[in-house]
Order: sequence, then C-alpha cells, then structure tokens
Amino acid sequence: MSQSLCIFNPNERNTKNAISRFSSIISAQYIGQKAKAVGLIKRRVNLNPNKLVLSTLSAVGDSGEELKIASIKARYSAMCRSGEDMYYKPFHNRFRSEEFTLTMMDLFCKLQQKVAGTIDNPAVRKLIGSMNQSGIDIDDIYIHDGSYWHVNGALSDIFPGTRTAEKGKGKASKAKNQYSKLVDTNGKELTENIGNAEIGIQMTWSLRHSCVMSLGIGAGTENERNYVYETSSKKVLHLFDAGYVDFNMYQTIENSNGYFLGKLRSNAAGTIRSCRMGKLDLTKMFSGKKLSDPDVRYYLKHRSMDLNVEFKGSKYRVIRVFSKKDDKVQFLITNIMQSRINANVITAIYKLRWQIELRFKELKSASNLRGVNTRITNIIYSLLMASLIVGLLKTLVAYALEVKMKIDPSSYKISIRARNWFGEFIKALTAGNHSKIKEIIYGMAKSKDSYTKERQSRKKHIELKTLKSTITFILKGLCATGFEPVLVES
Repeated sequence: MSQSLCIFNPNERNTKNAISRFSSIISAQYIGQKAKAVGLIKRRVNLNPNKLVLSTLSAVGDSGEELKIASIKARYSAMCRSGEDMYYKPFHNRFRSEEFTLTMMDLFCKLQQKVAGTIDNPAVRKLIGSMNQSGIDIDDIYIHDGSYWHVNGALSDIFPGTRTAEKGKGKASKAKNQYSKLVDTNGKELTENIGNAEIGIQMTWSLRHSCVMSLGIGAGTENERNYVYETSSKKVLHLFDAGYVDFNMYQTIENSNGYFLGKLRSNAAGTIRSCRMGKLDLTKMFSGKKLSDPDVRYYLKHRSMDLNVEFKGSKYRVIRVFSKKDDKVQFLITNIMQSRINANVITAIYKLRWQIELRFKELKSASNLRGVNTRITNIIYSLLMASLIVGLLKTLVAYALEVKMKIDPSSYKISIRARNWFGEFIKALTAGNHSKIKEIIYGMAKSKDSYTKERQSRKKHIELKTLKSTITFILKGLCATGFEPVLVES
C-alpha cells in the first residue's frame, strides 16, 4: 500500500507582500467547505472541523511531547464553547476517518502551492542563473531523501520494514510493538513475534522554493527510487545519496534534459576510461581499471580525481573525493561534463544535499515527524500531513521575517521556539485576523536575537558547512577562468 503526492509550483510569484499573503492560505470557511465536500461533517455528530484542524496543528506545532489523540481531544475541548464539545469515542471515530485524512491532504496541497508560489530564494536563483551560463540548463535543484517511521507491529503486513526494530528511534518503536506476550491454556507464557512495521517517507525538496515538491508514502521495503520518476520530466538538477543508485533512472533524467549528481555505493565497480587530477592527465595510469581497485582508491587520496567511467555500456563522469569525516574516499556520479564545471565545484554542489537533512531535523525536532503508536493507517496519514503543514507554515513565517522585516531568520530557531507564538498564529490564520498575524511577526522581529541565525565560525565557512558559504564557493568556481578552486573537505 502506498501513496504518492506530486505537487508542482505555479508560475505566479509575489514576494512584495509576504505577510499579507497569509490571509488566503487556510481559512475556517475553506476548511468547512472541504470537510463538507469529503463527508467529514455529518448531522449525527456535532463536530467543528475548523477546531479539529486547529487542535491537531497546534498539538503538532507547539509541543515537544508525544502525540496522542487524547491530548488533541483536550485541545479541541478547550476551544469549544458550552454545548459544542463531544465525547472521546465519537471524536476518535471522526479523527480516524478517511474523510479527515482527505481534508488534511487537501490542506497540505493547498499550502504547498502557496509556499512554492511565494518563496523564491534569491541566492539559489543567482546560483541557478550562473549554472545556466555555464551550460547547465536548469530551473531548480531538487534534493531527494527519505525518512522512516517504526509504527505498530500489527501493521507489518501493510508496511513491512527493512530495518530492525532495535534501530528505530521513534516513539512507536518504544511502545513494545515488536513483541506481544500471550499465555497458553496452562498459563505458560508465550512470546509471539508480530513483525516489524515501518513507513517510508520519500521527499523531493526544492532548494529554490524551500518546500516539498513530491511526497511518497509507502512501506519501508518500497524502492525509494520509484518516487524520483515523478519529477524526472522537469529541467532540474537532482541530488541523491547512495541509496538512489539506479542507471535506468539516470537515463530517464538525461532523456528529459535533466541533470543528476549522486553518491555511488562503496562497492561500485565501473571501468575507468579516462582520468584527470586537476590539470594532470592520469589516463595511462588508470585506464581499464575498476573503481574498486586499491590503486584508484588510494593514489593521492586526499586530492579530487576526475574520471570518465563506463557502467554496462554507458559512460558517466565520476568524481573521487576524500571524506575527512569518514576517513575514506567516496565516489560521486553525474552527467555534468568536465568542460563545464570542474571536480571541486561538483563536490561543492553535492554539499547542497545537506539542506534536506537539516529539513528533516527540523520536522522531527519541532513538528513531530517522529511516528505514532497506532494500528490505524488514517491516523498515521493525518498526523504526517499535520507535521508537513506545520513545517510549511513555519517556513512561510521565516520568509516573512526575512523579506518584510529584513532580518536573517533561523528556521530551526523559529521551529523549536514555536510554543511562544504558534498557537496564537494558527488561530489568527484560520480566523483571517490579518492584524494579529502582523502583530505576531512584528513581535518576533523585535525579539530577533531569539529567531535569527547565529554567527558561523570561519572554520564552518571554509569547510562549506553553511548554505551561504557553499553557494559562494560554487559561484566563484563557475566564474573562474584558468583557475581551479581548492575545496577543504569536512
């Protein structure tokens, strides 16, 4: 069982009125219309769909506690006036319904389109323009990665997992979901293995628009590369880690006039056809050897090596780099040719992939993207949508602070300190209270030390551990003539 959401940004984009654009995102009227359209509102149940969505988003967005339906129900009750509240069981029945899941999915899609149509990172836009001038015709940079939830073991038939339950760090893995204790007719204890259930969340992230562009939800055993095909028809540069190695996928991207840059697995064994190290031609020394050959791996291993490698009849460019962190050489594969961008710049471009790791960190730390112990798939989907909705709202707030208030916001600080502002913000948002939204954002700007980025050390800039330093390095490398920039590996 799997579900894939593929969303693309609209052409219209307006950055002048960053705060005012909140007014048309999610209103109580819109939530009510969607809830009625999908059948969430029923005459027999006195349910307020707006307050149901509000209580869910506020529980996800401003609390670091484990998500439970009971805590969401408590928030819902606190919002209700006399006579509006409902008992736990009917509340739970509506929360677990497919109609509520569909409502949350619709809200996520609407908000994603708003974010994609609003945010256009000027630094990334400049980078893409420079790459265009170097012959790399792209409109965006897509970063692909996945995360995994260990869920209740009873769902192992629907969501079979590949990773052992002991490795799970989420809330569900701590809930004894791998084994259940039983007794036989004589009272003797039995232990029944009920399986390892795991949900795979595959995300395609737009570096330019700071939002999800494609989302795949399925079993942990599903092929994560399948979701990349959803976005391969666009003129983008795709960045992958070693889990996405697939030569058929590479060919599909090339056929669609796209580009890719990914990490090869440690056992990659293509055949070398040519080799350069800076301006030095080493083809005679390494031609015909495999990537796995010790001579290839360890010859001046701290320097980048630029290779043309054949894999099953197809030739690709491979960059050998040394990872100081792992104390070993690694290989990057791409279809960006040598005449356009040199090896060190290619390595720096790959460092942009770290942005999706930071995004997952934010979602897990501050938007409860950590799994939930339940046997009901609709609850899992609804809470997943809630986490992503909260993440997008916080992204928009960060953008408003940057554009309107002219500060350099830290999206991580904004996310983890949401208890100070998110509850009031989400209420004002659905109520269409524009003045309250403005008041909240201006208040955050006045406390800018709490929400702005920390000054990064010179070492971090040299090692390209910030987005700004990475983009700066790439731009210098693309503009350089007769000069190969030196990359300091982390």
